[in-house]
Amino acid sequence: MDGAEVWQKNKISGIICQDGGTDVYRFSFSNPKAPKFEVNEEGVIINGEQWYLKVLFSKDAQRIGNFDAYYSRQKPDVVRVIEMGDINWDKI
Repeated sequence: MDGAEVWQKNKISGIICQDGGTDVYRFSFSNPKAPKFEVNEEGVIINGEQWYLKVLFSKDAQRIGNFDAYYSRQKPDVVRVIEMGDINWDKI
């Protein structure tokens, strides 16, 4: 596909910011009560605090929809992309 323009079909629809396993922010873009935030190259800034993208989570491959984006206060070495079907629920 050299030279072809590619458009992302899935986008981020929900944001979850966690600190130590506790949700600090959890909202969807369609929620009118969602906090104001800005996007930068590092992730998102909410209420003046930087949050770093840690995981993009897809509910499953068969679902037509978007990703939930998990952010943390600590910058990860890599961003993981996980599908619900990849999780071993017996180990949780």
